[in-house]
Parts: sequence; C-alpha cells; structure tokens
Amino acid sequence: MMASVKLKHWRLTAHYPYTAIHYGQLTGGELFGNIFPPIDAAVPGSVYNDLMNAGIIKDPYYDMNSLSCEWVSQRWWLYKTGVELGKDKKSRHYMLRLNGIDYKAHISFNGKMLTAEPHEGMFLPFQADITRLVRHDGENTVAVLLENAPDEMGQIGYTSKTYTQKSRCNYNWGFCTRLVDIGLYGEAEIIDYGMAAIQYAHIRTRKADADFILTAEIDIHAFIGGQAEVNFTLLKDGGQVVSTVINTAFAHGNNTVKAEMRVENPLLWNVNGAGDQNLYSLEVTILDDNGVSDGKSYKIGFRTLEYTRCDGAAEDALPYVPVINGKKVYINGVNFVPSDLMYGTMTRARLEKLLWQAKTHNINLIRVWGGGVIESFDFYDLCDMYGIMVWQEFIQSSSGIDNVPSKRLEFLNLLGKTSAEALRVKRTHVCLTFWSGGNELTDERGNPVTYADENIAMLKKLCDILDPDRLMLPSSASGPSEYINFDKPEDNHDVHGYWIYHGPVEQYRLYNKAQSMLHSEFGCGGMINPDKFARFLSPEHRKVFAVSDNPVWKHHAEWWDVLKMAAPIFGAFGQDELLSLCKVSQILQGDGLRYIVDSNRRTQFRNTGSIIWQYNEPWPNIACSSLADYWGDAKYALKLVGEAFRPRNVSLRHNGIVYGENEVFVGEAFVVNNLGQFHGGVDITVHSEDGNMLYSNRVETSCEEGSAVMISRIEFAMASSPCYYVNLVLNCDGKKIESQYFFLVKGKDGFCDRTPLEKIYDKAMK
Repeated sequence: MMASVKLKHWRLTAHYPYTAIHYGQLTGGELFGNIFPPIDAAVPGSVYNDLMNAGIIKDPYYDMNSLSCEWVSQRWWLYKTGVELGKDKKSRHYMLRLNGIDYKAHISFNGKMLTAEPHEGMFLPFQADITRLVRHDGENTVAVLLENAPDEMGQIGYTSKTYTQKSRCNYNWGFCTRLVDIGLYGEAEIIDYGMAAIQYAHIRTRKADADFILTAEIDIHAFIGGQAEVNFTLLKDGGQVVSTVINTAFAHGNNTVKAEMRVENPLLWNVNGAGDQNLYSLEVTILDDNGVSDGKSYKIGFRTLEYTRCDGAAEDALPYVPVINGKKVYINGVNFVPSDLMYGTMTRARLEKLLWQAKTHNINLIRVWGGGVIESFDFYDLCDMYGIMVWQEFIQSSSGIDNVPSKRLEFLNLLGKTSAEALRVKRTHVCLTFWSGGNELTDERGNPVTYADENIAMLKKLCDILDPDRLMLPSSASGPSEYINFDKPEDNHDVHGYWIYHGPVEQYRLYNKAQSMLHSEFGCGGMINPDKFARFLSPEHRKVFAVSDNPVWKHHAEWWDVLKMAAPIFGAFGQDELLSLCKVSQILQGDGLRYIVDSNRRTQFRNTGSIIWQYNEPWPNIACSSLADYWGDAKYALKLVGEAFRPRNVSLRHNGIVYGENEVFVGEAFVVNNLGQFHGGVDITVHSEDGNMLYSNRVETSCEEGSAVMISRIEFAMASSPCYYVNLVLNCDGKKIESQYFFLVKGKDGFCDRTPLEKIYDKAMK
C-alpha cells in the first residue's frame, strides 16, 4: 500500500555562504555554523519563527523588531533530519518530496547530493527518486541547505529587472514591512510506490443534456515497465456513483491514462449565494502485481463555465462576466495577499476562519494577487467547499518605477516552470475561474499589457494547452485604462483605483460618475481592531500619533495615516483618544468602500463586479486597507461590504456625508437584485440623532434578476442635530433587508461630532 512519511524533528543551523558545502580546509573538520548547537525547526515553517521560538530573535512583528533580524535572510540555513523507513518495503520505490522551498536549495539524502544545480523557485516542489539510496536497516538522513534569499524588487523598483519566482511583498509593500522570509514552508515527505506514481491530473466535465461527461487524464511516472490496472471511482458522500477500469501497459518513464465516464444528473456546484456547493470525490488507484502502487483523491464539482462580455461592451472588450450553470455571475470580490509574512506558519484553521468569514459576508470571488503566492492546497480546498471563485495570478507584479513584464531569459524560464506547475495542480479545482498574467503589468508607455507581450504570450500559450477551459486575463488591470478614469468611461474596462478616502463629499461625488466593466482593485484605509494594539505595540505607542511623528507608527502604517483622513472632519484627536480614532476611521473606511460597491452595482451588468483591495494582511498594521486584521478578525468595513454584496439589497445614492446646518439633503433609493424576479415593498425613513422622524414612505417595487431600479427620491432639510439616519428596509419573500446611512452636520467650529459614529461602531461590533 502506498504510504507517505512526513519528515519531522528537523534541526536547523546557520552558515555564511558556501561554508556548509566547503568544510574548513585549514582545520580539516566540519564547520559548526553561526548557531550552535542546532535548534529545533518546524516544517512547514519559517526560519524566523524557529529563531523566535529558540529565543535567538525577538518577535519580528512587535514594535520595530523586524529591523534587528534582517540578517536572517542573508545567511545560508541548513535543515537536517533523520527517518527510518522499515525493513519490509525493500521492493518499493521511494520519492523524496519537498512541497515548499523558499528559495534556493542544495538537497542531499544519506550524504548523496540530489541536485546537480541548486533547486530554485518558491512555487516549484522538489522531488527525486531515492530508491537506491534508502537504508532499510537504520536511519536515513535528509539535509536541505538553503542559500541566502535573493535580492529582489519590493513595491518600488523595476518589474523589467525581476528575476525570481518568490513572494515579492516580503521585500516591503504598502501593507507590510520588509521581512524576507526563508525556510521550508510546505510539507516534506518520503512516499513509497509500487511500479508507478500518479504525477498530475486533468479532470474536465462537460454537460450532455441532463448528464455530464467526466474526463480524467492522468499523468503517471513508471519506475519500471509492465502491466497495471488503473481504477477510476466517482463517489458522493462515500457512496459509489460510477466507476471504470483501464488495463494498460506502462513504459518506463512518463505515461498518460485517460478515462471517460457518464454521470447521470449530478448535483451541481454553485457559486456562493446561488445554491449549494455539491462536491464529489474521484478516486484514482494504480494496481500492480503486488497491490496498490499509488492512489489519489480529487474533489470534483459539476458545473458549466463560460464567459461573456458586459452589457453594451464593444467587441474589443474581454469577456469579464463568468457564466456558471447558465447564469451570469455578478462578482462580489476581494483581493487576497499572503496571510502571513512567515508563510509556512499559516495553518488550515487560520485559513478556514478567513474563508468562512468571506463566505458569510457574501463574497463569491477572491483574487490571489500576483505580488504574493500561488495559494495553498488548503486555500483551494476551502474555496471549493464554500463556493468562492478564485482568480489566480501568476507571480508578477508592478514595481512603481516600471511595470513592464521581465524578458530576462532566466526569469522567463523560471516563470514558465512555475506557471506550468500551478496550472497542472490547480486546474482540478472547481473554484478556479480566472488566471491572470500578474498585477498591474504595463507596456513601456504605461498602458495595460496585452497578449502580444512576449512574457504574457508565453503564459497564454501555457494556459491554452494545460487549462483551455478557463479564461486567462493578460493582467489586472487589463485596460485600456489602468486606473479608473472618471472623464473617459469608455476606456474603463477592467480598472484599478483608488486606494484612499477622498473626503466626506468628494468620495461620493467621484463614484457617482464612475463607470467601469470590472473594478478589480480599489480600497480605503482604516485602523486595526482596538483590542489588538497590545499584541504588537509597546504601551508608549498605544496612543494617537501622526505617522510622520512616530517611527513605530510609520513602521506599521506608513501608507495609511488615518489621522489625515479623520482630523479634517472631526478636528484634532488627543493622544489618549486612540479608541475614538480607531472607531471613526473604521466607519469612514467601511462607508467609503460600501459606496463604491453600491455605485458599481447600480450599473450591473454593464459593470460585472467589484474586487476590494484588500481582504487580509500578512502582518499587524496599525492601519491598513484590509477588511480583516492580521489575526483574521473582521473590521467594521467587512460588515458594510457584506451587506452591499447581498444578492438583493437596497442602497442610497447621495452627494456626501457632511452637511451644513439647514442644508438640503437629496438622495435616491435603489433596489439591486441578483436572485429571481421579485415584488416587494421598501420602507424609507429618516430620523435625527435624538430619534425625531423627518420622513417616512413605503414604495412598492418589482425588480428583474440582474438589474438595479431607482425606486424613490428622498429630500429633507438638515437642522441642528449632529447626525441624521436614512433607513431603507426591503420586505421580500418574508425577509427584511436593511441598509442604514448616516449624515453628519458640521458644528459652529466647522467640525462634526464623532459621538454618533462611535455609537454606530459599538452597536455593530459588540
């Protein structure tokens, strides 16, 4: 029976470059390394985390400790472990597999070097046949020597000069400091096989009347030639649905086996909000003369996937609208960055918390950003389970100085290998919906890159060969404008921008005139949840500062000085008013984001969706554009965004949230609908802070699926109350869907009272 032995009990030490390979010629003995004796190491894990657990460095996430451990990425790190494999399996074949190497490694087994050249690439697993090197009567030794991390571009640099396939945000980005990770971040294992091992699967489904045809093409490596049987069994909840057996002769080396099965009237996989996420299991087993040679299980979802253009789009526009099971899907999306700078410490439980939270807040698509990672097996499994479409970018990103995709030959070679591996592994997942060449890639003139670019053309060819059923976008944004252009809406196909709160009036007036086919990146900054400050800030820094006045605040919030966002509206904040600043910044972030989503949805399906920057963050920020903090807990903005993403919703179009006394408010109430046609009533009320009712009306409305309808104009005069509330309640199918909007009145000093917003926050977050 095929079995995997997870390699544990690793020991770790550091070396200067090359000293671990070339032992001390003067002394004739092995050099002990910079850290002696070796320390315990976790695999999967991160060298930083191991050093912190051993007491050698302080928590890099606390205050400015990361600056004192930047030396870590400049050492060579030697991992060693031992494993016994047993005497009763001498007839088996053994593969050593390392699933996550960051970044360049020399690998040996029982003292025999397995790599003529160092293995390179964060997203390329390493595997080698070690059958002839295995000791069956004692311990086997595995050693992995990681070279120092490469010197790559951070957020500011030259994309055209990039040369690695390593997560670039670790080199410093707007949402994290520089902490260049290094280590073994994936599972390390030794797997034994019979005559052959399954390498990759390409599993496709196509509709045939009420049934589906399932086609499974399996790439198999045969250690020796000979006859074998390959069993394909489709299961649902443990019960067999259909099966088939292929008898074949394997030649030594690479082989392909293909099976086709008709599945009668299967239960469908649906996007979050559109139905259930029914999943099946396809079990593939190779049997040779001695029993099971290898076996793998793949989760399968039955659904149709097509793409179409937005309503009214010209023929030069890309088909941004996913059509799943015959229905156009409006994208309620978020952008996803690595969940931890020490990526190997990310657990399935932490991911599950983030992704379940996304599901329950009506998110149906996650864009995996190209400056980060090819996401993990756990990530894709959970998105399959929760009905969250995945937009996976290849590992390329803008760099500020130039954003032109690299044409360096060594880079293109490495990019091709990494991307082909990602395509072969991720294409089995039903959640995968889009590929993209990378983040904000442009030509020399600054226009979004096209398929004509040499780099992008290579990736498009790989996608066409290895995963032809899915759309690959050349980049995000994909133009012809990169940034949303309020004056040339015809150029706003897939656009980015903007990432700041423009103010209590301009934020809303800008997006009232915004038009795009797909708004795939935009954001607003807001502070972290207030109960988290003690986890990463010393007491003296848990006060209100301008980013420019405090180096620790700069270290944890350089791009997001929320004091500049709040003070023009509410006046000065005292140093002891951190909690107040926290609350009002989160309210402004949430309201600013909700309004952009509302504005986009009011033009659906001329616009096919919003993808908010960003959902998560990889280290604790004092303030950031994230919807969830480093620990995965929702900020207030996620509540409002989740409401704006509801399949049916009521929203308010207006011209700002701050008014002068006696100024007249004018707004328009809308119903948006992505479920079936309905008829219902909307109750509209307006009341002041003290509860005085200014306006009340009920409007009956009907709304077609996939449309937005303006149902009522609302007009009233502001008086002396510090805050007014417009409440919209949609009554439909026995349910109430409520949206509340606040509007502030300036006092005689020209500033607004923060107290109403603090009350809103306390009520929502208790």
